Amino acid sequence: MRSLLLTIMVLFTGCTVSVPPVSEYRIDAGESEISFKQMSCSDKSLRVSQVFSSSSLMSKKMQYAHGNYKQNNYSESQWAQSPSRALTSEILKSVRSSELFSSVLSYKTRSRSHYLLESSVEDFMQYFSEDEKSSYVRVAIVMSLVESRSGKVVSSQRFLIKKETKSADAKGGVEALNAALKELLAESNKWLSRACK
Repeated sequence: MRSLLLTIMVLFTGCTVSVPPVSEYRIDAGESEISFKQMSCSDKSLRVSQVFSSSSLMSKKMQYAHGNYKQNNYSESQWAQSPSRALTSEILKSVRSSELFSSVLSYKTRSRSHYLLESSVEDFMQYFSEDEKSSYVRVAIVMSLVESRSGKVVSSQRFLIKKETKSADAKGGVEALNAALKELLAESNKWLSRACK
């Protein structure tokens, strides 16, 4: 009986398939290095809306583009949280550190604000060449500053950053996406400083 059990255990052990561990990556643009104290909106409040994005950015799957038409998922890498949520957090953190407004509120709050910042993510992706020897990333976001009371769009701007990756893999893509996002958020804060009256 024991030998039968041992034989069954050995058979099942031999048939198990080892699954490679999945690496999780974070979206983190780091701290903003520019603040805009003493600007015209320092007495106003701003609420940062949740970003609008495609459904692919609402999941933790890490996608990449291959050539002009193919899109795939990394099998051994994924996002720690969905890009949609992470980008909302990064925009909120960046605008808060800019000190442009007296208060910067999350989309979750019920408090009223003078302005609303709406963002639409057009692109947040790593692109590989046909031979897969090189890759680059594109981050494209459209932002609109809206007056809360009237619903009037005060100003709208599209930001696009493209960066080459240091390595043609998931890690290289994440590093380049974070660097591109940091650059884009610095540009968007400069735009906000001019747009807010």
